[in-house]
Amino acid sequence: MPGDDAISRVHVEGVLPLLDLLHVGFVVLAPDGEVRHATTLARRLLGARRLDGPTLRELMGELHDELVAPILAGTTRSTRWREHHFETARASIDVALRTVAVDGPEGVGAVLAIYDVSVELGLHRRYKDLLARQQAINEQLRTRIAQELREHEDDLAQFSELLQVAPAIFASFSSEASAAVAAIEALAQLDEGAAIDDAVALVALRESHTLKGNSRGLGLNFIAGRAHAVEDLIAQARARGQLESRAALETALVDLRRAIDRAAALRGDLAGGQAQAVGAEGHAALGEIAGAIAEALAALPADHPAHARLERARGMVERQRRLPLSQLWHYLRVTARSVATSAGQEPPIIDVTGDEVAVPPAVHGALLTALPHLVRNAIVHGFEPEAVRLAAGKPAVGIIALTAGVADDVLTVEIRDDGRGVDRAALVAALAAREPLDEASLATWSLAQLVFHAGLSRRASADLDAGRGIGASAARDAIVGLGGAIEVASTAGQGTTFTVRVPIGPGQ
Repeated sequence: MPGDDAISRVHVEGVLPLLDLLHVGFVVLAPDGEVRHATTLARRLLGARRLDGPTLRELMGELHDELVAPILAGTTRSTRWREHHFETARASIDVALRTVAVDGPEGVGAVLAIYDVSVELGLHRRYKDLLARQQAINEQLRTRIAQELREHEDDLAQFSELLQVAPAIFASFSSEASAAVAAIEALAQLDEGAAIDDAVALVALRESHTLKGNSRGLGLNFIAGRAHAVEDLIAQARARGQLESRAALETALVDLRRAIDRAAALRGDLAGGQAQAVGAEGHAALGEIAGAIAEALAALPADHPAHARLERARGMVERQRRLPLSQLWHYLRVTARSVATSAGQEPPIIDVTGDEVAVPPAVHGALLTALPHLVRNAIVHGFEPEAVRLAAGKPAVGIIALTAGVADDVLTVEIRDDGRGVDRAALVAALAAREPLDEASLATWSLAQLVFHAGLSRRASADLDAGRGIGASAARDAIVGLGGAIEVASTAGQGTTFTVRVPIGPGQ
């Protein structure tokens, strides 16, 4: 027998009848590639009643170049076993193939051995399927365990943070947070790839930004981080003009809402959920009474004897429903401390005047949305570094003055800082860089237009505290939505003052 794995044509031809009887798959090829002999099993496995050279090449495709051509060309004496799947008119089958050189008088031919491995590969596939299913089950278990562990870790992390939040403030936050998520969920209902209305995207962006800021202000970082993730997805969708991954936004929103719900449940347990529920029910009942009195007044003529008494009764009820600003001032102190710490600054001094003022629930909610944005902006954008402040003759630590008062049924709130003031030139440059506006047009813009312009920020990137350029515009929209107004005045090197005016009606 020649060297390597080659065999002689005489040996092959001598055993072909035996191979047929044993149902072994072999094809003998002449040096020109023509089929000299094919066992019955070989033809069946290849799905061909008659087998010649062209038919074999067509059936084998690229395998013919890999297994047969090198043998006939004399570049190798044998090949390795190769698995291949054949789809024939009769059956679907998996085979293993190998070729060996055959030496004969006319040159080197080849023997192609074919072995049915369908059973083995079928068992292997079923094993892989079972293994994949088991791995999927294991992954689900790992995910569930990780989720449970994370939620328990969140509970532990929240414990001390939640205890520091006043019950009334947390109740307002929880309500506002749920409403914010509901507003954002409208965006998640859009189909992937569908165009997004910029106004809808901006509302969702403001809601998520406000929720993030309020969470940070309360020290609820486990909620703020999730709100920031949602905000990032919305900002990306708005920049592209379409929602790239609806599933990603839905998943982030579910995670955010779960964090809010768990915080509410844990806060209720810590502070006595039943007592809070009773207080909330009582407040809701006062609202219903006020509504009923208003309906009665609308139905009575102005000169009816009971009209004046009902007016006095409504005023008494409305006064009972009002919330003191002292709770909001406490919230702003917590916000200032949290933002300053995050920015690596000393917490500013907060001077408060008018914490005895009480306002209707709707006004309180609007202020709860608006004022934290303004306090954050004062710390992140307004205060100079300590060395700069000292050089300018200022105290090392910044000061924020909060004042509130009521005159002629209008609430006036001022937020004044002693920082560097608003850099109008920097705002104009930032706006010119993002919108096609010429210098002449920008020169006509008021300071308020620049400060409250949505999407305008001097920060290069956003973080958990600022950088989206929508905080001030969100504050303005919350106040304007109640028929109020917000003004801004600034002096370079001396600071900035925001003045909020909101009608609150009689009864203060």
